[in-house]
Amino acid sequence: MTGIDKEAVERIGGLRTGAVSWTSWFNKDAKQQHVALSSLPTADVQVMYFRGTTLGNAAAACVAKQINYDPTRGADGSLTFAVDAESNGTGLEWGRMLTPGIETDTAAADGTGIENAAQASTSFGLQAYLQTFDFTGTDDQSPASINIAGDERYYVKYVVSIFRTLVPDTIFNGGALRAISCKLPKKSVLSAEYPASASCRAFTLFRLPELCLGALSRA
Repeated sequence: MTGIDKEAVERIGGLRTGAVSWTSWFNKDAKQQHVALSSLPTADVQVMYFRGTTLGNAAAACVAKQINYDPTRGADGSLTFAVDAESNGTGLEWGRMLTPGIETDTAAADGTGIENAAQASTSFGLQAYLQTFDFTGTDDQSPASINIAGDERYYVKYVVSIFRTLVPDTIFNGGALRAISCKLPKKSVLSAEYPASASCRAFTLFRLPELCLGALSRA
């Protein structure tokens, strides 16, 4: 591997890897652990660890595969599940929390931030993970012609095009589907079905950049 014209040993990067493991309490309520983890999704998922609920605390994230959901019944009757997520070629990355845990906004907002410019790499820029726990408010498909008959790939590509206004070198390829996921309720204004009309969908589509940039402004 080291050329004869080199004065020191040359090295190449190895396989980037990482894992996150945790124990989850059984909770079958909507939007809780059991509902999210029991299906053992085969697609890539974003796994994040947050140290407490203080702005700027340590955090870790990776794109991973969930590989198990193993139950254990305690002597006291408690039911817990061991969960492991193995990174899928992207490694585990450490950073800082840009929000003090989960935040709920009902409109565009400007929250408290942290100064992170000095810690950003001058060669590769600053990388951030955005975890959306729930985004409610999408209306049912409309009798007016403002509907969009889009799927997940359609919206992921659209979101990447929004990022390009901030980072011009951003490109769209299959890797974007690892970092961004979209929840599209069936027969909603964003995922309409026949016989909903979509001839004036541009009015809805042009509103999406404001919503996305408003959400990103929190970071």
